[in-house]
Amino acid sequence: MKKLLLFLLFLSILFTFTANSQSCDITFNPETADYVAGETYSVILCFKDYTATGLPENEKATWEDYFVNFTADGTNAVWEALGAGNTFSSSYCIKVTFVAGPVNSISIGAKATGNTNGCVQVESNSYSTVPIELKSFTAENKGDIVNLNWSTLSEINFDYFTVEMSLNGEDFESVTDIKGAGESRDLQDYEFKMSLNEKLKRYPFLYFRLKQTDLDGAYTYSDIITLSTRTDNLLDFGVNNAYYSNNNIHLDIASFIAESLDIKIISITGQNIYNQNYDVTTGMNSINLPISTNYSGIAVIQIANNNKIITKKVFID
Repeated sequence: MKKLLLFLLFLSILFTFTANSQSCDITFNPETADYVAGETYSVILCFKDYTATGLPENEKATWEDYFVNFTADGTNAVWEALGAGNTFSSSYCIKVTFVAGPVNSISIGAKATGNTNGCVQVESNSYSTVPIELKSFTAENKGDIVNLNWSTLSEINFDYFTVEMSLNGEDFESVTDIKGAGESRDLQDYEFKMSLNEKLKRYPFLYFRLKQTDLDGAYTYSDIITLSTRTDNLLDFGVNNAYYSNNNIHLDIASFIAESLDIKIISITGQNIYNQNYDVTTGMNSINLPISTNYSGIAVIQIANNNKIITKKVFID
């Protein structure tokens, strides 16, 4: 009996030690974000308890030492307590509203002490600041010349643009560098003209994007835009790739407009293997067509709209 009592006492001490060894955390909402310098944003920090000892999931906390790493242009931080009591000593969460400064990484953090479990946690989180705010980016085919135009609403700590081009929408190469305004809160317009030679005209579409590099070497990319190399309005889509693999025929279709295409797959003996309409969007469309047939051999793929038919051969095994 004495040994049993000692054993139960040991378990009680162990349980008490385990219950008091509580972990906690500070969560951030949003967890990640790209900020534009000079714009106003908010981040919510919440004190959370992940113990399984019956305590509530969200633990009230006393908040202290909360911060945002400001520079000269990152100012006007306002901290607000959220939740019960709306005070910094009885809230689950706090919110900071601030103006993003022109630094590559904005650190936001706080120290919180759990009011019930006494768990102390200090955490910070980093957010990216984009060097520019891009308003527009367009490409226009002028026959033998491609006109690229883009505009920025603001440029902070910015260095230069790199115009990049791709023949397939995936592999990009640098074409030229264009110096930026550096520091600007006004609308800035840019233009670049590129020759469209006969080699480039063999491709139905060209793809462009902007690499935007700031003075510290950090960079971001713009969205990819698509340019048709034809000016007769007959080529509104092209097939970049077609092959058979694992009971699927894979197609890479580049489309200049959103439209419905009729896709047929026919064997060389005239057997109808596949026939369906498929809606494509502007840009590159990767399509997998499931093929359930015992046919083996060469097949012809027909992709058509109201203007034309494009055919490709594949081998089904």
